[in-house]
Amino acid sequence: MSNPSAEALERSERFGPTRLCLRVTLITSLHYHDGMERRQLKTGVGLAMVALGLVQTSLYVVRSEWVPIVLGLLYSVIGIAYLRVEVSAVDR
Repeated sequence: MSNPSAEALERSERFGPTRLCLRVTLITSLHYHDGMERRQLKTGVGLAMVALGLVQTSLYVVRSEWVPIVLGLLYSVIGIAYLRVEVSAVDR
């Protein structure tokens, strides 16, 4: 797999600084788009963890089984922490 930055530099030598500027802008926008998809994926994973923990908790509350209730709540808390660390860290 080739290095896009090296290709941009090589082409800039042939086509001048305008081409390099356009190429770097394109590469930067592609990395930004990839970052947005990654952020959406991390948000989805975190929300799924929270939802799964809450579903488990609600199912076992009916049966009054405390160990699965606590584990479901723990899983939800881990999901919230994941959202806070992974998703919020991207904004900073």
